[in-house]
Amino acid sequence: MPFQDILAYVRTDVGPKSDLQNTSFPRRAHGWNAMPGFGEPGVLRDPFGWIGAPEKGALPRIGRGIYPKGRYKKVEFMKTIFVKPQSVVKKWYLIDAEGKTLGRVAAEAAKILRGKNKAEYVPHQDLGDYVIIINAAKASVTGNKMEDKIYYRHSMYPGGLKAESLEKMLQRKPTYPMEHAIKGMLPHGKLGKRLFTNVKIYAGPEHPHQAQQPIAVEF
Repeated sequence: MPFQDILAYVRTDVGPKSDLQNTSFPRRAHGWNAMPGFGEPGVLRDPFGWIGAPEKGALPRIGRGIYPKGRYKKVEFMKTIFVKPQSVVKKWYLIDAEGKTLGRVAAEAAKILRGKNKAEYVPHQDLGDYVIIINAAKASVTGNKMEDKIYYRHSMYPGGLKAESLEKMLQRKPTYPMEHAIKGMLPHGKLGKRLFTNVKIYAGPEHPHQAQQPIAVEF
């Protein structure tokens, strides 16, 4: 129906119980009484928005979320931020694990690797930074985990199951417990494998990344 014909049905002397309720205009399911502003003289609703009396200057809304100036507030929609991989600036962070709980060090490293400390974080992108962990062999554990914590591996041959305690693992491969903990906190897929390459773990206090000028992390 043309806009001029719709305005022909609008009168300034009608109220909430007028004969306009019996017209053939489409209405929403919540009814006339639930509509905001209903009862105002000369106001009628069509499928495309509010229409008022011509002398009031009310016009139907134009487009989705855009309302006539001076009568309705314009709706602003938030824009989704998508960071391009080539625009990501990666920093280097240094964590000294000496005297710190192994799990807490791993959790802090995983958070930085994932980029959860950034406002533009999204779970499907590599927005994290590089992490250097030194003194990984000197990280502490609580309770009796040195003997109770067991690492398993299998040679894929019958009877090839191997079990090794945390204490023996630190003697054979000092960085493995920290690597195992961090890897378990990252996504188990292609993204997680790519993120794991951004962490550098060293058993002692020395590391070859002084040129990157890493930022020390304290927690």
